[in-house]
Amino acid sequence: MFLTPVSKDITNIRLSNWAVVEADDGRHFLGIDQTDMVGRARVSTFMLKFDMTTMTGTTRSGRVYTLIGEPAGLLGRCLSLWEEWAHINGIEKWKDVTEEYTSVAQ
Repeated sequence: MFLTPVSKDITNIRLSNWAVVEADDGRHFLGIDQTDMVGRARVSTFMLKFDMTTMTGTTRSGRVYTLIGEPAGLLGRCLSLWEEWAHINGIEKWKDVTEEYTSVAQ
């Protein structure tokens, strides 16, 4: 797994097969990018706000993430990416909180 720089021009991100992880610094979106890096796993900076009605959230970077389709939770490529990202960023404690968002998504 490797981390790929993200285009700063892209501010609205659509994530499929998504998850939400709570870490030391806040909550992060993970999923498969359907926008600028189609098919790649992606992790966001921490969430500042989230709208359960539209399933969109704004992160520290200013990007707006829209969670599309069914959540996948923290599995496969997303889990590998998260573990690498957490290690690089010194995140020691975290948990998958996707279930808190699934009743709204269905």
